[in-house]
Amino acid sequence: MKNRSALILIVPFALVFLLPGIQKEAKLIPVAPLKSVFQPAKKLSLTGKNWFSGDFQLNFEKYLKDNIGLRPVFVRIYNQCNYSLFGMPSYGGVSIGNNGVLYQPGYLSTYKGEDFAGSARIDSFVRRMKIVQDELKRKNKYFLFIIAPGKVNIYPEIIPDKTGLKKVDTTNLEVMVDRLGKYNVNHIDFCAYFKTIRDTVHYPFFTKYGTHWSGSAVSLVMDTIFKRIEKATGEKLVNYDNSKGYSTNKDLKFTDTDLANYMDLVFRLKPDSVYYPIYVFDTSAARSCGMLIIGDSFCQSFWGFDNVFPRVFSDSSMFWGYYRHKEWPTNKSMSMPINAFYLDEYLRNIDVVLLESVDMNLNLFGYGFIDDLYCVYARPENAKEHLAARIRENIIFWARMNDERFLVQKIADEMQITVDSAYQVYALKKQKEFYETKKILY
Repeated sequence: MKNRSALILIVPFALVFLLPGIQKEAKLIPVAPLKSVFQPAKKLSLTGKNWFSGDFQLNFEKYLKDNIGLRPVFVRIYNQCNYSLFGMPSYGGVSIGNNGVLYQPGYLSTYKGEDFAGSARIDSFVRRMKIVQDELKRKNKYFLFIIAPGKVNIYPEIIPDKTGLKKVDTTNLEVMVDRLGKYNVNHIDFCAYFKTIRDTVHYPFFTKYGTHWSGSAVSLVMDTIFKRIEKATGEKLVNYDNSKGYSTNKDLKFTDTDLANYMDLVFRLKPDSVYYPIYVFDTSAARSCGMLIIGDSFCQSFWGFDNVFPRVFSDSSMFWGYYRHKEWPTNKSMSMPINAFYLDEYLRNIDVVLLESVDMNLNLFGYGFIDDLYCVYARPENAKEHLAARIRENIIFWARMNDERFLVQKIADEMQITVDSAYQVYALKKQKEFYETKKILY
């Protein structure tokens, strides 16, 4: 009897310790992966050098920890306890504001001016943008710069501590908008526009649990952009009707609950109702206008919600995320680093160039795109060297994001150089392939 009682007590505890190992090998229980930005460690090949340096042991320990069976389950339980019991998000990129609204603290820093880049740098950037705009106009191409608002910019009342909203400096947004007007750069400031109409619109520009503009706000943004393009170019884009729609608090689309997803909770947070327009397109119209978009993740909404841009613009259109990699229309994120060497050649097939930046990314100054085109148009004698450096930078970024570190480590071991130097060697090799094949995109 005592033995049976002991087994009843011991077996459950034994299963708790054994089940993760069994799950790792047998995959007995279907477990959804974590949605937060998490890259599990990959197993490092054993070599004499990494064994004696201790790198292999450190990597193997991290590999076991990151890939243990049921890890997502335990992480979600831990996150749920933190959120439900202590009101704390376990994901470091999320803060909880008034009424449980989720926001990212980086946008608060931007709102307060803590990331101010300086008036001189902003002035120089906008002057270069004007030169690029004028050169594109001479080539019969329309340039438009749009500024997307961060959530805190439109809804500062979500911040619990009102003293935390006090500005420490002027902001990149304030100076940028001033210079855009001064140099007559084509632009739309959606920060100011949203604030102007905020009290007259019956839907949120940002959802309670989203960090990007909502599906209904994106509809307004696209309508505004299309009207500006049509007025500036005299060309009629594909018509559509989005006057009808529906309200729902279930199955929110695309990024409307992205912050809640990043938190990886056991129980899903219940969102407030949002409004989604229904698009009806004129299928008889031809998609003749080609657009190149350079921007951040806010641009993904243009096709992520209702696939609008692909049905309005021609097949030559593309989105280059952060001017680093091609994302749309291939839907292969991080798969194609941009070959800046043939930038001007690619633009021959483009009618509209749209540069976008959310307020928090204004200090990235167009992600390098304006600098490259300025060099091509205004400093052609330096363009080849300048663009070659950009290619190497994009290749290294791509290699890091696509986990090429083991290949790079092999180069470092073979050449007896540092890993940073090995990335440069890797980039130079790939850059040569760009030149030889004349690929516009890798």
